[in-house]
Amino acid sequence: MFERRSLAAQVADSFRQRIGEDLHPGDRLPGEKDLAVELGVSRTTLRDALQLLWKEGIVVRRHGIGTFIRETGGPVLVSLSDLVAHRDVILASGHEPAIAEFVLTRSVPSRDISSLIALEDGEEAWKVERVFSVDGIRAVKITDTLPVSINGVALDLEPLKDIDVDMIHLLQEQARCPVLLQDGDLDVVPASEELATVFDIKPDTPLLKLTQLNFTDEERPFMHSVIYNRSDVMKFRLIRRPSH
Repeated sequence: MFERRSLAAQVADSFRQRIGEDLHPGDRLPGEKDLAVELGVSRTTLRDALQLLWKEGIVVRRHGIGTFIRETGGPVLVSLSDLVAHRDVILASGHEPAIAEFVLTRSVPSRDISSLIALEDGEEAWKVERVFSVDGIRAVKITDTLPVSINGVALDLEPLKDIDVDMIHLLQEQARCPVLLQDGDLDVVPASEELATVFDIKPDTPLLKLTQLNFTDEERPFMHSVIYNRSDVMKFRLIRRPSH
């Protein structure tokens, strides 16, 4: 829920929105003390927000100099540790996102997918296929399968054709269904003929494939997602820490 999100996450959101407005790639952020006062938050909250932005590749830290908005022109950096809309990730890397293709169908999914998201045999579901472009280059294809209604609310997924609407916020706003956990597998796969056409690349070109389940809590998967990424445009980042 938005109201339950941490203050640090909200501060990080405000930075993402300011990029391209009063913050630009290469800009140095004010000192920690001054920035905390400007935002009206504690220095601890600010540090947590900057940590989130650093993990997403939005800011870079230069020891002894300061924190800067990452320069544009490089690949789109995707953190495997955080739930962030693709639009925001692309924007934060200094690129222009767009929906290059949108297909919405209602049908009975395969038995495997139906069982994974707790649908009854023969129950219909929404299948949403979106292709995201980065500076005009088709870079990501996402296929989401989810129930026609959630929490007694019939879902209207047509707004997802708009680049400014993302699945996480739409589900929260329409059905009070927060995405609290994603669990999946990442593989490198050769592009099929179909995917080669989608991305305008040669067949067998390596793609990064993420297959994941989305949960409202640790026990309730409700959406199945398959995400293909062009490896020359999208780069994944993993942050690891010692276990305690």
